[in-house]
Amino acid sequence: ITVGRMVSWFNALFSGAALALYGGIWWNLEVERLRLEQSVQPLDLLNRLRYLKRKTSPKASSAKVAIGYNACLDAVVDAFEFFDKLNAEHPEDRKNHPEVHSIEQLAEVFHFHFTKAAAAERAVCCDDVFEEFSHALFKSKHKLHLGGNAAIMAVVFAKRFGFQNVVLAGQVGEKIKGHLPDNLKTINAQSGKISVSGEDVSIQNDEVHIIMEYSKGSSWPNAPDHLHHTAKRANRFIVSRDTSNGVIAPLEVLGEYTANSPDGLDLVIICGLHMLDGKEKTFYTSRLADVEKSMGSMTNVKRIHFELASVGDLGLLKEMTRKVLPLSDSLGLNEEELVSLIEVMGLSGFDTSKIAAQIPDVVVCASALEAILRKMNESPRKRNLSRIHFHNFAFHIMVQMEGTGGNLLNWAEWEDARSALAAGSVEASERACNSTSLGNDQISLHLNPVLKISKEKTLHINANKPIVEWVHHGENGNTHFYVAPVLACNKVVQTVGLGDSISSSGLAYQI
Repeated sequence: ITVGRMVSWFNALFSGAALALYGGIWWNLEVERLRLEQSVQPLDLLNRLRYLKRKTSPKASSAKVAIGYNACLDAVVDAFEFFDKLNAEHPEDRKNHPEVHSIEQLAEVFHFHFTKAAAAERAVCCDDVFEEFSHALFKSKHKLHLGGNAAIMAVVFAKRFGFQNVVLAGQVGEKIKGHLPDNLKTINAQSGKISVSGEDVSIQNDEVHIIMEYSKGSSWPNAPDHLHHTAKRANRFIVSRDTSNGVIAPLEVLGEYTANSPDGLDLVIICGLHMLDGKEKTFYTSRLADVEKSMGSMTNVKRIHFELASVGDLGLLKEMTRKVLPLSDSLGLNEEELVSLIEVMGLSGFDTSKIAAQIPDVVVCASALEAILRKMNESPRKRNLSRIHFHNFAFHIMVQMEGTGGNLLNWAEWEDARSALAAGSVEASERACNSTSLGNDQISLHLNPVLKISKEKTLHINANKPIVEWVHHGENGNTHFYVAPVLACNKVVQTVGLGDSISSSGLAYQI
């Protein structure tokens, strides 16, 4: 709408002197609406989200939280320097291998996700292949950071928000311990050879993952013209060859800890199950049955959250939907994981290309998330999924469902979704930039601030109201949607662990 057109409307509508006052009021309101719609400043949004985050204080002194199962060290390396040390050539094809068996396969599966600037993770098949990768790593410039979904989430609770009763069930040795705050308690399976689901494994601590990072605008050096691609945003690809994390070694000790907590726990977070990727079906089916049994026995736990991660074997993911999701109150995931979940759950009617797009379609994502909630609540269970926290680089969605009975956790018991969503959005900006002091030149708004939810409803994101919300009224309960923008870091410093930090920040405000 141009100012000239507005002037014409104004003159036509308010030609009489008697209407001048009312016309002036209308004019001022309309100009203000357009100003907010067309001049959204990233820093104004971020500061307002920070205000909403501070509005509600987490129950840091009283809440009891336990998190399992994976902990590791992340060796962060530039992806293309790493490929250079491997003497890898640009692949002729993009292939989404579920497991990596060679340098060639690594290049192909990396390129598959690189062209979409999507985060992904794959297991390496064999010790000799991972040893080859490790040699290339140590020839490259790299840095060691704390890694593992469970470990990162535990640190957010204990260090970022000062929770005093947090337990990490993960294989933590002296190297990982050096990255943990003093107020974080750790428990782990005893090191040495043990039998897990009929498989003899050697349990060890301080396992290492290779984090292949790339920046926005980067490309594979010397790639043929017809294969040349430039990254649309910064991201990472992870490879690992774990024994302890790969068999969920701390599973039993977490179960023992919860069983021996007489006063119960406020929250248990289950994550790292994607580390079963690459295992035989008989093994991961058996191990997930152990997870199911453990979760089913957590009757003294108020809430269980399941944090999903990138899974190559869709059979493994399907088994998670059968054994883990039915015993979860809450779920955290990103756009790639949502696409996979739609496929394995057999949800129809969704254009997944709009979810996997560079900037996903908010309405399509929200509808798919609601479909997952409704699918998981078709019949009463010990627990029924009532909350999903969806995160991607441009925006986050919180979806919470009201229950009409059964064991569905009352949506109101999740407390303030707005503050939780604001906390996750702020965490995404500050962690990616590795700074809490940011300016307009360091962050950008990629989400269109005008959201058309339906033919009848359009919502506007602005500095006065950075979080928009709506309700879908259903026969079996209402679904509440909350959407917050993410002020994306223009020059990303850190890519790994963002999803874990986002989810744990949100949960810190809702338990």
